[in-house]
Amino acid sequence: MNIELRARRLYSVCTNQAPDDSTPESLEKWNLANDEAVSLISNKLNHNVFISVVDSHTVCSANSLWSKIHSKFAPQTFINKGRIWLRWECLKFNGNIEEYIEKCQTLLLDISSIGIVIPNEILAYSILGKITRDCNTYDHIIDNLVMSGESVARPEIVMNKLLDLINHQKTKDINSSNKESDSSKMSALLSNATSYPYKILYVCQNGKHNPKNTTHKENSCWVEHPELRPPSNRGRKKYGKQDNEAETHQTGASALLKSKTLNTTEENNLVVDCGATHHMFNDKRLFANFIETKELKIATSDPTSSLISPGKGTVTITTNDNKLVLQNCLYVPNLSKNLISLLEMFEGSITILKENGKFKIVKENIPILEGQILNNLMISSFTKHTALLTTVRSGTCWHSRLGHPSNQVLKSMGLPIPDKEHCDVCVRGKMMLKPFNSHFDKVERPLDCLHLDLHTSFKFASGFVHVASPPYTPQLNGFVERANRTILEKARCLLLESNLPNQYWAEAVNHSTLLKNLIPTPSRKNRSPFRLWTGSSPKIKNLRAFGCKVVFAVPKQKRPWKLAPTGEMGILLGFDYESPAYRVLKLSDKRVFITSEDVLLVEEEEKYFDCVEEPVENEIVSNHDLAEEESEEEQENSRNSKNILPYPRRPKALMTSSNSGNPASYRQAIRSDNSDQWLQAIRKELHTMSELNVWEIVPIPKHTKLIGTTWVFKTKQDEHKARLCAQGFSQTHGVDFSKTFAPTGRLNSLRTLISFAASHNLKFEQLDIKSAFLNAPLEEDVFLTIPQGLDLDKQTSCLKLHKAIYGLRQAPRAWYNCLSNWLATTGFKAAVSDPCVFHQKDNCPIWIFVHVDDIAIFGKNLDKFKKEIEQEFKTKLLGQANLLLGIKIHHDIDFIRLTQEHYVESVLDLYGMNDCRSVATPLIPNEHLKAATLNELEEFEKSNLNYRSAIGSLSYISTATRPDILYAVSALSQFLKKLGMNYWKAFMDVLRYLRGTSSMCISYKRGIIHEAVAYSDADWGNCRVTRRSVSGHLILFNEGLVIWKTKKQPTVSLSSAEAEYKLLCNLASEVLWFQQFCEEVELTNNSQPMKIYEDNQGCIDTANSDCNANSRRMKHVEIQLHFIREVIKNSKILLVYTPTAAMLADFLTKSVCKPAIVREMSRLNLMRLGEKGGVKSI
Repeated sequence: MNIELRARRLYSVCTNQAPDDSTPESLEKWNLANDEAVSLISNKLNHNVFISVVDSHTVCSANSLWSKIHSKFAPQTFINKGRIWLRWECLKFNGNIEEYIEKCQTLLLDISSIGIVIPNEILAYSILGKITRDCNTYDHIIDNLVMSGESVARPEIVMNKLLDLINHQKTKDINSSNKESDSSKMSALLSNATSYPYKILYVCQNGKHNPKNTTHKENSCWVEHPELRPPSNRGRKKYGKQDNEAETHQTGASALLKSKTLNTTEENNLVVDCGATHHMFNDKRLFANFIETKELKIATSDPTSSLISPGKGTVTITTNDNKLVLQNCLYVPNLSKNLISLLEMFEGSITILKENGKFKIVKENIPILEGQILNNLMISSFTKHTALLTTVRSGTCWHSRLGHPSNQVLKSMGLPIPDKEHCDVCVRGKMMLKPFNSHFDKVERPLDCLHLDLHTSFKFASGFVHVASPPYTPQLNGFVERANRTILEKARCLLLESNLPNQYWAEAVNHSTLLKNLIPTPSRKNRSPFRLWTGSSPKIKNLRAFGCKVVFAVPKQKRPWKLAPTGEMGILLGFDYESPAYRVLKLSDKRVFITSEDVLLVEEEEKYFDCVEEPVENEIVSNHDLAEEESEEEQENSRNSKNILPYPRRPKALMTSSNSGNPASYRQAIRSDNSDQWLQAIRKELHTMSELNVWEIVPIPKHTKLIGTTWVFKTKQDEHKARLCAQGFSQTHGVDFSKTFAPTGRLNSLRTLISFAASHNLKFEQLDIKSAFLNAPLEEDVFLTIPQGLDLDKQTSCLKLHKAIYGLRQAPRAWYNCLSNWLATTGFKAAVSDPCVFHQKDNCPIWIFVHVDDIAIFGKNLDKFKKEIEQEFKTKLLGQANLLLGIKIHHDIDFIRLTQEHYVESVLDLYGMNDCRSVATPLIPNEHLKAATLNELEEFEKSNLNYRSAIGSLSYISTATRPDILYAVSALSQFLKKLGMNYWKAFMDVLRYLRGTSSMCISYKRGIIHEAVAYSDADWGNCRVTRRSVSGHLILFNEGLVIWKTKKQPTVSLSSAEAEYKLLCNLASEVLWFQQFCEEVELTNNSQPMKIYEDNQGCIDTANSDCNANSRRMKHVEIQLHFIREVIKNSKILLVYTPTAAMLADFLTKSVCKPAIVREMSRLNLMRLGEKGGVKSI
């Protein structure tokens, strides 16, 4: 920390107080450095230390914070000094020089930091003394160091010399164990002398020791005392001769490894031997087709012993998920471990990779064998396969996996043939008429001739000659027709065997096409299309039967809670074409899911899964409407048949009689356990429509398109509700609808009205219009089909709408026109700046905010208006506003508070983060996310995480009540197409921040009347990829936050001043809208310009200047400058300089540290529920 503080020139701020006689400029620099030092130190502390040293005093003073850390963790007291010195005295040497020196350096640093003064000579001798006390291996090295007085002058020199001498000793030991002669040793050492930290000289010759040029002592000299030479070097040459003799001594077979070296602890281990001539196994049960032979003598590396093999056979094993079939393996009973012959096993070139004690054998970029390296031996574990598996099951399995090919095809692929002469699935799926005989000339190369079952304009652009067959003669296009037949036969067999419903025909066709490309073709000399195209044989080891059961791993982020199952059941639908992954049908929601490696495939002989819902037998239904509905559904309506899909786009989930969820259709509702309640809700909806004269029954007009209807059911607060909706997607523009736009209230307007109501102590209440759309008259003629539940003749009658219903495209616009017209008759006027805000000029004015059918009203006396609206519409008075647009409103004596704690909790529960550890900031300060690389992108795609949905869950929170996470959400949204796991981790950090601040709310203090002010800030070149700046601004009204925004600028700015200009242009537009809104609804009558606080003086000077002083540098932003200057001249805004430390919009442009976000949230009145003011430590 000292080094980093000194490097940033902040150490003086931490050790000194601010000068008393400083100028304002120097004082500002001092404050900036002080804040930076506090931020740097705070970010380096862990959570526990941060709590113990940071308080209201130290958070503002780097000197106080630094002093408190010193006093707490490095006090120069007698107790602390004694503790550190006791640790030094208890330090022991454990035999590892490098580790011992590292511990010494750490303790010496502690001794120096707390002020213990010990002479350097004593510390240096103490370091050496601990080595000689605990170990006598390095006595000669210690003696050489002690003889040199300069070497022990300081502890640092002693430790460096120790490392040098130990490295030198290691070098001598390595070279002395080499097989080369003394002369070759000398030449090798001299040629490589530059690779050592010092020059090595061997000058002890002729049996005499030379003390001048050596570091060892006379009594340890190998030349003068040859008996001291390590025994590992003696006899090496002789031993090497024995090895050579063993290598050449071969009889019938050989293995270079001694049996003693193969003693490992696990039974099912393989040892890879590059010198073995055969595979050798010691367990006879592993062999299939075992053949007894004459005893074969096997030579080993030990010439005095040999092994005997009584027979050979085939062994099948599985190692690292790879199935290996080994031919001509020798059975060697006395072999201590099983051997794999590297030369016998792999033909052609292979690659052996070695890393971190493991090895991998790769052939054609495919891992074949993996394992560990123990005692310089390559050892791999394997799984035994019994030799009693019959070929009947194996042949049947491959017949199913490959889509039921003929026995001739299986035989040509070298696969076993099933014993069954007839396959029921093949007979049912391939029964065809007699073929049409035709002949086509064979071609030499791929793409010489294409046979297609369709034609397009592609041939004209590419220069191809298209030869079309005559109409209704498919026999003349035999290649394509036969290929189609083969694909369809396989797809038909796949569906029959798997018992999947017909709606999965596309998956079966895709998989059968893949199988056709992998299977040899008899007309092409038993070569597969894959081999003809690529030149290599296809790999079919990963093939599994279509429709088999699958258990796939559920990512941790997708599990509902910690103890939820980690796997889900599914059905295999084939392989994905864009990535090496499986296509799986999830049984839980009947959706196709793409997963990679974390699957368990279970193949069975019988049918794999039956997901076709069986008809319910002997079911008695007494409800008359249900019986009538069932009979009507069976009839075909020719008028609407073109607009109805014959099959659902996604399979429907199986429903049970005990399902407590909302019904998805009218039929499910009247069949459910709550059928009485749903029927009552349906009658209530139809009665309301009849009361409001929504429709009339008329004969079906000629040449008129009828709009379909559907029922929507929902349970709200233990109340069953049914809504009849039109299928608006079938409407035609210009026929049954024209304009559809309808305005909705802006959150900025709502927060402004709430701030005004708090400052003037107005009532803030809420009401709901029942069946709002049913009150809105229609301008177009719209005709509906008879909905389910009405006892009318559907063949001759229909419903003509007089008023809108839910689902019509023009319904929201019709309701807005209806409500606004009625409000205009009662004296309300809509604002031009926000048409959903209405104002009534009166002695007791009222303001209304409308969002579809949710209405908020503000005023001193609201009784008169509530009576009037109850007379016009069916209205539910909700009293004091409590929940509006997903925002909870809390009223107390001092504040009106807006919070989304309930919504935050639901998001945390959705992603399993209810009990997570909280963090202090939404993003890591000063961290910038970048687009993912290809590898990171592939890794993220395999995780199958719905990142867009995750960001969407945070978007409304950040724009409604939580500006503190707005920059984080904006940063996480910038690379939605190039995502890596780092983005998901950053999203989780935002959730952790929300976990600790879920009760944060925007507070509007009552009785505070203050002019509106704005803050603007830009972070120049924030994006490290595009170098575009990020701008942020906010507006305070009556000291309450009402508007905020963060946005990455669309173009690159050449300077920080330019970035601020662009921000000012956007903020000026926002300020003009805010001023116009307040004037229209009479929230303010102040004609003074709004103050905008800006921390860039160059920006302020240029905007306030009549002429551009820097015309050359600023001419590219001149249009924006003219707009800003015009707004300033019209007295709409006033630019005011504020120091960067006082800029409230700073957190909207970058990820700031904890002290900054705490300070700024406090100044913006963002506090936790129940607080009187300020913010608790986050």
